[in-house]
Amino acid sequence: MKYITVILLLSLPFVTLANDVEGGFGYKFKEKINISSLELIKVTKVEGDQYRYKPEKPYGNLDNYSVYVTPETQSVYKIEAQGSFPTKADCKQELSSLEQALSKKYGAKKPDLSAVISGMPIIRLGGNGKRIVGMCNVYTKPYQLTLSYMDDSQTQIAKRERASIINSERDLSGL
Repeated sequence: MKYITVILLLSLPFVTLANDVEGGFGYKFKEKINISSLELIKVTKVEGDQYRYKPEKPYGNLDNYSVYVTPETQSVYKIEAQGSFPTKADCKQELSSLEQALSKKYGAKKPDLSAVISGMPIIRLGGNGKRIVGMCNVYTKPYQLTLSYMDDSQTQIAKRERASIINSERDLSGL
């Protein structure tokens, strides 16, 4: 029992070395951005709007970047990067490389039961409502790797803002 206590105490400093997920690819969560210079990809009916952009420091084989912003305040709540690969093995290898790099910065990945059940390679890192999810879609060609940085509290704000917009646009005169 003493040995377990010593091991746990020695491992505590390493757990605290992991950084919180604050954003990625040039954007930080909650950052208010000027959307006028970005290309609108889609307006969602439930959350915010998605815009395409080119980061100053793109990552390897990921070549399609987008940022999601709340519809009223234009605050960042999700950042996404995607890349296509000719084979499943290439996609899985790139995801593994990302997992190693991200684990060094944010700590060990979290176990993912959905990856086991679906057979789709998935990584999850982060905590406290801010997370990174990476996955390879191994069911369609070309094989798509998606890496998403998400802030759950900002996502909820995006949903509330979208609901407020939808409610204000309703014509209530016929009620």
